[in-house]
Amino acid sequence: MKNLFSYTVLGLLAASLLASCFLKSYKPENMPLKRLEFGQGGGVTGAVKEYTLLPNGQVFVKNTLDNYYLELKRVKPREFKSAWHKLDSLRFLKYDFYHPGNVYAFLRLSDEEVEQEIAWDPYGYWQPEEGFLKVYNQLMQTVQNLPVQDTLFLMPDSTTTATQ
Repeated sequence: MKNLFSYTVLGLLAASLLASCFLKSYKPENMPLKRLEFGQGGGVTGAVKEYTLLPNGQVFVKNTLDNYYLELKRVKPREFKSAWHKLDSLRFLKYDFYHPGNVYAFLRLSDEEVEQEIAWDPYGYWQPEEGFLKVYNQLMQTVQNLPVQDTLFLMPDSTTTATQ
């Protein structure tokens, strides 16, 4: 009985490890069109910090003051799926809201057919509907403290690539 339990646990562990190997990995230059992008920018420097969450759970971050993307630790693909479905149920693609200020936050959804973005001044009077703010805050909380992976990519329009 003890051996059966050990083999079962070992089998489940091997299956989950094998399944994780089948998740396709992307680089900034070959990201899928289906993705969620979100972040903030503006202010004195005009810098934009943009996170990209892919369906496979990969997370990239770029800062426009730097010339590279960082790949952050992968999250569970259900994080993407959950946010995507919430935005879909809120009719994000039909929501017209673009009120950035000097400092702004944004949320962008794109796939093979469409791209939709909303932007707002987090300190301003005009704010998007509460549901969109909840999704944005949940996404930011998900990526905020993710450790950086070993990979450092130059932005795709650069002529060279580098790794850490």
